[in-house]
Amino acid sequence: MSRLVSARVDFSGAEALLGRVSGGFVRRAMSLIVGEAAQLVRRNFMWLNSSRSPQSNFYRREGEAKTGSEVSPDGSRGAVTVASYQMAHKLTGGTVRPVLAKSIAVPITDWAKAVSREQSSRLSQRADLQYVRSRRGKPMLWRIIDGEATEPAFVLLKSVTHKPHPDVLPGNAELTAAAEKAAKIAVERI
Repeated sequence: MSRLVSARVDFSGAEALLGRVSGGFVRRAMSLIVGEAAQLVRRNFMWLNSSRSPQSNFYRREGEAKTGSEVSPDGSRGAVTVASYQMAHKLTGGTVRPVLAKSIAVPITDWAKAVSREQSSRLSQRADLQYVRSRRGKPMLWRIIDGEATEPAFVLLKSVTHKPHPDVLPGNAELTAAAEKAAKIAVERI
């Protein structure tokens, strides 16, 4: 299942500048414009990665590495895409359900977060975790220290719903400004 995140940029200001460029230079100029928009998206991912605590490198791994740009053969259109269904899910939100397991283990302590980064599957088979039901009947995995279940580490859920995060991509005004700036530079170079 491959979903792409795509950014639509208003190129009306850039098109006026590109009207002065002729022939095969239009494609080169559009490549510069779309490349600058892609760089802006990558910089936004890096900013998001550095501003989150704790840093999971999600935005670096999924966003920066999978962000690309392409220009049509005639140079009239360009697109910036992020080939990551996880990033599309971050942008639009939605419900996550387990595929190969019965439950999703949601870490609730720092120790559990560190464990889940190291080993994302088969947490129930770890010797230092024990399945326990809470007083309210919720299934949990507790951390075992010296043979005793001492603290809850994970809550086991049938599904998790995420809110959409529209700040995953830069705003249209930022993208448009970057496109117009790149168009000016392209016209000056060509």
